[in-house]
Amino acid sequence: ASKKDKNLGQFLDALGFKGGAKNKIKLIQQNLGTNFNDLFKLKVEDLVSIKGFGEKSAQDFISALKANEDLIKELISLGFTYKEEKSSEAG
Repeated sequence: ASKKDKNLGQFLDALGFKGGAKNKIKLIQQNLGTNFNDLFKLKVEDLVSIKGFGEKSAQDFISALKANEDLIKELISLGFTYKEEKSSEAG
């Protein structure tokens, strides 16, 4: 895999997202099945409905997404990709 190929949590964590981006992304994907493009559509209410997100952490996550949206889209246009984290549990 390319060195530019990271999981989404690592990608956001590298951009300085606070509050454990890797764990938050895992929670979002497990509960909402969100892909990368859908992240920018999330609202605080969507995140607060997930166990593990409080009002403040949801607001912080949405704020960080909005603050980094242009940079994230630019990095993707330059070839950075991410791997969606799959659940390790056998179905």
